[in-house]
Amino acid sequence: LLGPVLGFLRPEATFGEVYQPAISLAVGIILFEGGLQLRFDELRELQRGVGRLVIPGVLIAWALGFLAAWQIAGLSVPTALLFAGIMVVTGPTVIIPLLRQAKLTSRPATLLRWEGIVNDPIGALLAVIVFEVLHLGQPGPDSLAPFQIAGSLLIGTVLSGVWGYLLGLFVATSFRRGWVPEFLKTPVLLSLVLACFALPNAVQEEGGLLAVTVMGITIANSKLPSINQLRQFKENITVLFVSGVFVMLTANLTFDILFSLGWQDILFVTVMMFLVRPLTVQLSLLGTNTEPNERRLVSWIAPRGIVAVAVSGHFASKMVENCVEEGGNMVPLAFAMVYATDQALGIS
Repeated sequence: LLGPVLGFLRPEATFGEVYQPAISLAVGIILFEGGLQLRFDELRELQRGVGRLVIPGVLIAWALGFLAAWQIAGLSVPTALLFAGIMVVTGPTVIIPLLRQAKLTSRPATLLRWEGIVNDPIGALLAVIVFEVLHLGQPGPDSLAPFQIAGSLLIGTVLSGVWGYLLGLFVATSFRRGWVPEFLKTPVLLSLVLACFALPNAVQEEGGLLAVTVMGITIANSKLPSINQLRQFKENITVLFVSGVFVMLTANLTFDILFSLGWQDILFVTVMMFLVRPLTVQLSLLGTNTEPNERRLVSWIAPRGIVAVAVSGHFASKMVENCVEEGGNMVPLAFAMVYATDQALGIS
Protein backbone atom coordinates (compact mmCIF):
# COMPACT_ATOMS: atom_id res chain seq x y z
CA LEU A 1 0.00 0.00 0.00
CA LEU A 2 2.72 2.50 0.95
CA GLY A 3 4.58 1.97 -2.30
CA PRO A 4 2.54 1.23 -5.43
CA VAL A 5 -0.86 2.44 -4.14
CA LEU A 6 -0.16 5.57 -2.07
CA GLY A 7 3.25 6.39 -3.54
CA PHE A 8 4.40 7.41 -0.06
CA LEU A 9 7.39 5.08 0.20
CA ARG A 10 10.11 4.54 -2.42
CA PRO A 11 12.91 2.76 -0.52
CA GLU A 12 15.30 2.42 -3.46
CA ALA A 13 15.14 6.14 -4.19
CA THR A 14 15.22 7.10 -0.51
CA PHE A 15 18.14 4.92 0.55
CA GLY A 16 20.07 5.15 -2.71
CA GLU A 17 23.29 3.13 -2.72
CA VAL A 18 22.63 1.90 0.83
CA TYR A 19 19.42 0.11 -0.19
CA GLN A 20 20.88 -3.09 -1.66
CA PRO A 21 23.61 -3.57 0.99
CA ALA A 22 21.03 -3.07 3.74
CA ILE A 23 18.79 -5.73 2.22
CA SER A 24 21.75 -8.10 1.83
CA LEU A 25 22.88 -7.67 5.44
CA ALA A 26 19.37 -8.28 6.72
CA VAL A 27 19.08 -11.45 4.63
CA GLY A 28 22.46 -12.60 5.97
CA ILE A 29 21.33 -12.20 9.59
CA ILE A 30 18.08 -14.01 8.80
CA LEU A 31 19.98 -16.97 7.35
CA PHE A 32 22.35 -17.02 10.33
CA GLU A 33 19.38 -17.28 12.67
CA GLY A 34 18.08 -20.10 10.51
CA GLY A 35 21.41 -21.90 10.84
CA LEU A 36 21.06 -21.68 14.64
CA GLN A 37 17.97 -23.89 14.30
CA LEU A 38 19.86 -26.81 12.72
CA ARG A 39 21.25 -29.50 15.00
CA PHE A 40 23.01 -32.60 13.74
CA ASP A 41 21.32 -34.82 16.33
CA GLU A 42 18.08 -34.36 14.36
CA LEU A 43 19.63 -36.23 11.43
CA ARG A 44 20.06 -39.64 13.01
CA GLU A 45 17.27 -41.16 10.91
CA LEU A 46 17.00 -38.59 8.14
CA GLN A 47 20.59 -37.89 7.16
CA ARG A 48 20.16 -39.56 3.79
CA GLY A 49 16.83 -37.85 3.13
CA VAL A 50 18.20 -34.38 3.91
CA GLY A 51 21.28 -35.05 1.79
CA ARG A 52 19.13 -36.13 -1.15
CA LEU A 53 16.98 -32.97 -0.91
CA VAL A 54 20.16 -30.91 -1.18
CA ILE A 55 21.99 -33.08 -3.75
CA PRO A 56 20.51 -34.14 -6.16
CA GLY A 57 17.35 -32.28 -5.12
CA VAL A 58 18.73 -28.87 -6.01
CA LEU A 59 19.88 -30.05 -9.44
CA ILE A 60 16.52 -31.69 -10.19
CA ALA A 61 14.61 -28.57 -9.11
CA TRP A 62 16.96 -26.40 -11.16
CA ALA A 63 16.54 -28.50 -14.31
CA LEU A 64 12.74 -28.77 -14.03
CA GLY A 65 12.41 -25.10 -13.08
CA PHE A 66 14.52 -24.12 -16.09
CA LEU A 67 12.24 -26.06 -18.44
CA ALA A 68 9.17 -24.40 -16.91
CA ALA A 69 10.66 -20.89 -17.07
CA TRP A 70 11.85 -21.40 -20.65
CA GLN A 71 8.89 -23.19 -22.18
CA ILE A 72 6.00 -21.75 -20.14
CA ALA A 73 7.05 -18.34 -18.80
CA GLY A 74 8.76 -17.59 -22.11
CA LEU A 75 12.11 -16.52 -20.68
CA SER A 76 15.22 -16.89 -22.79
CA VAL A 77 17.60 -19.74 -21.98
CA PRO A 78 20.12 -17.61 -20.00
CA THR A 79 17.41 -15.82 -18.00
CA ALA A 80 15.53 -19.07 -17.39
CA LEU A 81 18.72 -20.72 -16.07
CA LEU A 82 19.32 -17.79 -13.74
CA PHE A 83 15.76 -17.59 -12.45
CA ALA A 84 15.44 -21.36 -11.99
CA GLY A 85 18.60 -21.31 -9.87
CA ILE A 86 17.03 -18.74 -7.57
CA MET A 87 13.76 -20.68 -7.35
CA VAL A 88 15.38 -23.80 -5.85
CA VAL A 89 15.17 -22.03 -2.48
CA THR A 90 12.38 -22.70 -0.01
CA GLY A 91 12.33 -19.78 2.38
CA PRO A 92 13.19 -20.38 6.04
CA THR A 93 11.52 -17.06 6.85
CA VAL A 94 8.22 -18.79 6.10
CA ILE A 95 8.97 -22.41 6.99
CA ILE A 96 10.37 -21.86 10.50
CA PRO A 97 7.36 -19.80 11.75
CA LEU A 98 5.10 -22.34 10.05
CA LEU A 99 6.76 -25.25 11.85
CA ARG A 100 6.38 -23.45 15.18
CA GLN A 101 2.62 -23.24 14.73
CA ALA A 102 1.86 -26.43 12.81
CA LYS A 103 1.86 -29.67 14.77
CA LEU A 104 3.98 -31.66 12.35
CA THR A 105 5.80 -34.79 13.38
CA SER A 106 9.53 -34.40 13.84
CA ARG A 107 10.57 -36.25 10.67
CA PRO A 108 8.92 -34.04 7.98
CA ALA A 109 9.62 -30.94 10.10
CA THR A 110 13.33 -31.81 10.13
CA LEU A 111 13.37 -32.39 6.37
CA LEU A 112 11.67 -29.05 5.69
CA ARG A 113 13.81 -27.10 8.15
CA TRP A 114 17.13 -28.37 6.82
CA GLU A 115 16.09 -28.07 3.18
CA GLY A 116 14.80 -24.53 3.59
CA ILE A 117 17.88 -23.20 5.35
CA VAL A 118 20.63 -25.08 3.47
CA ASN A 119 19.18 -24.57 -0.01
CA ASP A 120 18.84 -20.78 0.32
CA PRO A 121 22.55 -19.93 -0.06
CA ILE A 122 22.89 -22.68 -2.67
CA GLY A 123 20.19 -21.07 -4.81
CA ALA A 124 21.88 -17.67 -4.51
CA LEU A 125 25.24 -19.17 -5.51
CA LEU A 126 23.66 -20.91 -8.50
CA ALA A 127 22.40 -17.52 -9.66
CA VAL A 128 25.89 -16.07 -9.21
CA ILE A 129 27.44 -18.89 -11.25
CA VAL A 130 25.00 -18.50 -14.13
CA PHE A 131 25.31 -14.71 -14.18
CA GLU A 132 29.10 -14.73 -14.04
CA VAL A 133 29.40 -17.36 -16.78
CA LEU A 134 27.02 -15.43 -19.02
CA HIS A 135 28.50 -12.01 -18.28
CA LEU A 136 32.25 -12.71 -18.04
CA GLY A 137 32.16 -15.44 -20.68
CA GLN A 138 30.97 -13.11 -23.41
CA PRO A 139 33.48 -12.30 -26.17
CA GLY A 140 35.51 -9.24 -25.37
CA PRO A 141 38.77 -7.99 -23.85
CA ASP A 142 37.71 -8.99 -20.32
CA SER A 143 36.18 -12.34 -21.25
CA LEU A 144 37.13 -15.47 -19.35
CA ALA A 145 36.81 -19.12 -20.20
CA PRO A 146 33.91 -20.88 -18.45
CA PHE A 147 36.28 -23.25 -16.62
CA GLN A 148 38.21 -20.25 -15.23
CA ILE A 149 34.99 -18.72 -13.96
CA ALA A 150 33.82 -22.02 -12.47
CA GLY A 151 37.20 -22.56 -10.80
CA SER A 152 37.27 -19.13 -9.19
CA LEU A 153 33.68 -19.49 -8.01
CA LEU A 154 34.40 -22.92 -6.54
CA ILE A 155 37.40 -21.57 -4.64
CA GLY A 156 35.35 -18.63 -3.39
CA THR A 157 32.55 -20.93 -2.25
CA VAL A 158 34.92 -23.23 -0.35
CA LEU A 159 36.65 -20.27 1.29
CA SER A 160 33.27 -18.84 2.31
CA GLY A 161 32.28 -22.09 3.99
CA VAL A 162 35.64 -22.42 5.75
CA TRP A 163 35.46 -18.80 6.96
CA GLY A 164 31.99 -19.36 8.40
CA TYR A 165 33.08 -22.58 10.11
CA LEU A 166 36.22 -21.03 11.64
CA LEU A 167 34.35 -17.98 12.87
CA GLY A 168 31.66 -20.20 14.37
CA LEU A 169 34.34 -22.21 16.21
CA PHE A 170 35.90 -18.98 17.46
CA VAL A 171 32.57 -17.75 18.83
CA ALA A 172 31.82 -21.08 20.52
CA THR A 173 35.30 -21.30 22.07
CA SER A 174 35.43 -17.69 23.28
CA PHE A 175 31.94 -17.85 24.77
CA ARG A 176 32.53 -21.21 26.44
CA ARG A 177 35.82 -20.14 28.02
CA GLY A 178 34.44 -16.86 29.30
CA TRP A 179 36.56 -14.59 27.09
CA VAL A 180 33.45 -12.48 26.42
CA PRO A 181 31.39 -11.14 29.36
CA GLU A 182 27.79 -12.31 29.48
CA PHE A 183 26.34 -8.84 28.82
CA LEU A 184 28.51 -8.45 25.69
CA LYS A 185 27.80 -11.80 24.08
CA THR A 186 24.84 -10.62 22.03
CA PRO A 187 26.45 -7.47 20.52
CA VAL A 188 29.73 -9.33 19.91
CA LEU A 189 27.87 -12.14 18.15
CA LEU A 190 25.91 -9.70 15.99
CA SER A 191 29.12 -7.87 15.01
CA LEU A 192 30.86 -11.13 14.11
CA VAL A 193 27.87 -12.23 12.01
CA LEU A 194 28.12 -9.01 10.00
CA ALA A 195 31.87 -9.57 9.57
CA CYS A 196 31.24 -13.19 8.58
CA PHE A 197 28.84 -11.97 5.89
CA ALA A 198 30.80 -8.98 4.60
CA LEU A 199 34.24 -10.50 4.04
CA PRO A 200 33.18 -13.42 1.76
CA ASN A 201 30.83 -11.07 -0.10
CA ALA A 202 33.80 -8.84 -0.88
CA VAL A 203 35.56 -11.85 -2.42
CA GLN A 204 32.59 -13.51 -4.12
CA GLU A 205 29.09 -12.21 -4.61
CA GLU A 206 26.54 -13.92 -2.33
CA GLY A 207 29.31 -15.93 -0.69
CA GLY A 208 28.35 -14.30 2.61
CA LEU A 209 25.02 -16.15 2.63
CA LEU A 210 26.83 -19.48 2.71
CA ALA A 211 29.31 -18.26 5.33
CA VAL A 212 26.69 -17.07 7.83
CA THR A 213 24.64 -20.25 7.37
CA VAL A 214 27.70 -22.41 8.11
CA MET A 215 28.55 -20.18 11.07
CA GLY A 216 25.05 -20.57 12.50
CA ILE A 217 25.10 -24.36 12.11
CA THR A 218 28.55 -24.54 13.76
CA ILE A 219 27.41 -22.53 16.79
CA ALA A 220 24.13 -24.46 17.04
CA ASN A 221 26.04 -27.73 17.39
CA SER A 222 28.73 -26.45 19.78
CA LYS A 223 26.65 -27.12 22.95
CA LEU A 224 27.01 -23.60 24.31
CA PRO A 225 25.29 -23.15 27.69
CA SER A 226 23.88 -19.76 26.60
CA ILE A 227 22.72 -20.89 23.15
CA ASN A 228 19.01 -20.58 24.00
CA GLN A 229 19.33 -16.94 25.10
CA LEU A 230 21.34 -16.11 21.98
CA ARG A 231 18.84 -17.91 19.78
CA GLN A 232 15.92 -16.04 21.34
CA PHE A 233 17.54 -12.66 20.77
CA LYS A 234 18.36 -13.52 17.16
CA GLU A 235 14.77 -14.64 16.60
CA ASN A 236 13.50 -11.25 17.79
CA ILE A 237 15.88 -9.43 15.43
CA THR A 238 14.88 -11.73 12.58
CA VAL A 239 11.18 -10.93 13.07
CA LEU A 240 11.96 -7.21 12.74
CA PHE A 241 14.19 -7.75 9.70
CA VAL A 242 11.73 -10.05 7.92
CA SER A 243 8.92 -7.53 8.38
CA GLY A 244 11.03 -4.53 7.42
CA VAL A 245 12.67 -6.14 4.40
CA PHE A 246 9.36 -7.36 2.97
CA VAL A 247 7.94 -3.83 3.28
CA MET A 248 11.03 -2.36 1.59
CA LEU A 249 10.96 -4.89 -1.24
CA THR A 250 7.25 -4.69 -1.98
CA ALA A 251 7.15 -0.89 -1.69
CA ASN A 252 9.37 -0.74 -4.78
CA LEU A 253 6.70 -2.44 -6.87
CA THR A 254 4.74 -0.38 -9.37
CA PHE A 255 1.42 -1.01 -11.07
CA ASP A 256 3.30 -1.63 -14.30
CA ILE A 257 5.16 -4.50 -12.64
CA LEU A 258 2.05 -5.85 -10.94
CA PHE A 259 -0.01 -5.84 -14.14
CA SER A 260 2.78 -7.20 -16.31
CA LEU A 261 1.90 -10.76 -15.25
CA GLY A 262 0.03 -12.68 -17.93
CA TRP A 263 -1.65 -16.05 -18.23
CA GLN A 264 1.66 -17.77 -19.03
CA ASP A 265 3.13 -16.48 -15.76
CA ILE A 266 0.17 -17.83 -13.80
CA LEU A 267 0.57 -21.15 -15.59
CA PHE A 268 4.30 -21.13 -14.75
CA VAL A 269 3.59 -20.64 -11.04
CA THR A 270 1.00 -23.42 -11.14
CA VAL A 271 3.42 -25.82 -12.80
CA MET A 272 6.16 -24.94 -10.30
CA MET A 273 3.83 -25.69 -7.39
CA PHE A 274 1.96 -28.75 -8.60
CA LEU A 275 4.43 -30.44 -10.94
CA VAL A 276 8.03 -29.29 -10.41
CA ARG A 277 7.98 -29.41 -6.60
CA PRO A 278 6.29 -32.84 -6.24
CA LEU A 279 8.52 -34.37 -8.92
CA THR A 280 11.63 -32.93 -7.26
CA VAL A 281 10.75 -34.33 -3.84
CA GLN A 282 9.58 -37.73 -5.09
CA LEU A 283 12.68 -38.26 -7.26
CA SER A 284 15.05 -36.95 -4.58
CA LEU A 285 13.65 -39.09 -1.76
CA LEU A 286 13.29 -42.23 -3.87
CA GLY A 287 14.91 -45.12 -2.04
CA THR A 288 15.18 -43.34 1.33
CA ASN A 289 13.47 -44.38 4.56
CA THR A 290 10.83 -41.63 4.32
CA GLU A 291 7.19 -42.68 4.32
CA PRO A 292 4.87 -41.95 1.34
CA ASN A 293 2.77 -39.59 3.47
CA GLU A 294 5.91 -37.73 4.55
CA ARG A 295 7.01 -37.32 0.93
CA ARG A 296 3.58 -36.03 -0.06
CA LEU A 297 3.60 -33.51 2.79
CA VAL A 298 7.09 -32.25 1.93
CA SER A 299 6.00 -32.02 -1.74
CA TRP A 300 3.21 -29.64 -0.80
CA ILE A 301 5.29 -27.29 1.37
CA ALA A 302 7.70 -25.17 -0.67
CA PRO A 303 7.14 -21.49 0.19
CA ARG A 304 9.45 -18.85 -1.20
CA GLY A 305 10.50 -15.90 0.92
CA ILE A 306 12.85 -12.98 1.27
CA VAL A 307 15.92 -14.64 -0.23
CA ALA A 308 14.13 -15.46 -3.49
CA VAL A 309 12.75 -11.93 -3.84
CA ALA A 310 15.96 -10.14 -2.79
CA VAL A 311 18.25 -12.19 -5.05
CA SER A 312 15.82 -11.90 -7.98
CA GLY A 313 15.68 -8.13 -7.59
CA HIS A 314 19.45 -7.91 -7.30
CA PHE A 315 20.17 -9.83 -10.49
CA ALA A 316 17.25 -8.27 -12.34
CA SER A 317 18.80 -4.83 -11.85
CA LYS A 318 22.21 -6.15 -12.94
CA MET A 319 20.74 -7.64 -16.10
CA VAL A 320 18.92 -4.40 -16.93
CA GLU A 321 22.21 -2.51 -16.43
CA ASN A 322 23.77 -4.91 -18.95
CA CYS A 323 21.00 -4.11 -21.46
CA VAL A 324 19.09 -7.37 -20.86
CA GLU A 325 15.62 -5.88 -20.39
CA GLU A 326 14.11 -9.33 -19.97
CA GLY A 327 15.78 -9.54 -16.57
CA GLY A 328 13.12 -7.20 -15.21
CA ASN A 329 10.54 -9.96 -15.72
CA MET A 330 12.12 -11.95 -12.89
CA VAL A 331 10.84 -9.53 -10.25
CA PRO A 332 7.07 -9.96 -10.82
CA LEU A 333 7.58 -13.70 -11.33
CA ALA A 334 9.41 -13.95 -7.99
CA PHE A 335 6.67 -12.02 -6.19
CA ALA A 336 4.05 -14.21 -7.83
CA MET A 337 5.85 -17.33 -6.57
CA VAL A 338 6.10 -15.90 -3.05
CA TYR A 339 2.45 -14.88 -2.97
CA ALA A 340 1.08 -18.11 -4.47
CA THR A 341 3.16 -20.54 -2.38
CA ASP A 342 2.52 -18.66 0.88
CA GLN A 343 -1.20 -18.35 0.18
CA ALA A 344 -1.39 -22.07 -0.60
CA LEU A 345 0.02 -22.84 2.86
CA GLY A 346 -2.39 -20.40 4.48
CA ILE A 347 -5.35 -22.02 2.77
CA SER A 348 -4.22 -25.54 3.69
